Amino acid sequence: EEFVENLNDGHIMFGYLSFAINQTFKYLFVSWCGEGVEGMRKGLFNNHTKDFENWLGKPGRGFHLQINARTEGDLDEASVLDKLNKVSSFIKASSLKSAAQDKE
Repeated sequence: EEFVENLNDGHIMFGYLSFAINQTFKYLFVSWCGEGVEGMRKGLFNNHTKDFENWLGKPGRGFHLQINARTEGDLDEASVLDKLNKVSSFIKASSLKSAAQDKE
């Protein structure tokens, strides 16, 4: 909520947020390109986003979910938490499936 309040429609901004879900921290990478961003700056947005993705992809860092947002509605807290829960469930299911295959 605090993050969304600080977004500016005329700017490109990036955020790295953590959420405690089921006693586990899940990390969200947000790339924001407000609707007021124009021209060349809007064109460079994808390059900057990719640079952040690469930086966050290094060992000891990472994120569970990425959201590219243009409006505050893209960052609705209930929707974000739902997506993070689904990612969490997927990771757990994948881990269990992998562990079961290792036992075979």
